[in-house]
Amino acid sequence: MNAFPAAVTITGCVFTIMLVCQNVYHSNVMLSTACFLVTGWNYMAALKTVYAPLSRYRKIIIYGMQFIFFFAAVCVQNLLALGSLEFGMIILVFILMTFSPVVIEVITEWCRSLYNKAHEKEKKGIISLFLEKVQK
Repeated sequence: MNAFPAAVTITGCVFTIMLVCQNVYHSNVMLSTACFLVTGWNYMAALKTVYAPLSRYRKIIIYGMQFIFFFAAVCVQNLLALGSLEFGMIILVFILMTFSPVVIEVITEWCRSLYNKAHEKEKKGIISLFLEKVQK
C-alpha cells in the first residue's frame, strides 16, 4: 500500500512527458532521457514513504542518493548523455521532479484516509475490499 502512490505518480509523470515529447519535440532520445530522470527522481522520493519510519541511517542514504542523482543530472550531463534535452523539456522535467514528492504525499494521505474510513464501518465496502487486496 505504501508503494501505490509512488506508482501512480511515476505513471502520471511518464505519461505527461510522453504526451509533451511526442506532440512537441518528436525525439525518442529526449523522451527516454526525460523519462529516466523523472522516474529516477520519483523512485528516490518514494523511498521516504515506502521505507517509513525513517531511521537516521535511512535518511542519510536516501537524501544522499537524491543529492547525487540531482548533482549528476545537472552537473555531469555529458557523463550521463543528458545533453539531448531542449530547454522546454528541461523545465518540464524539473517541474515534475519538484512537485512529485508533494503528489506522492497527497496520494498517500488520501489512501490512508480512505483506508481508515473503510475500516471504521462494520460492513466492508468495495473500497475496503480493494485496499485489502492491494495491501496483500
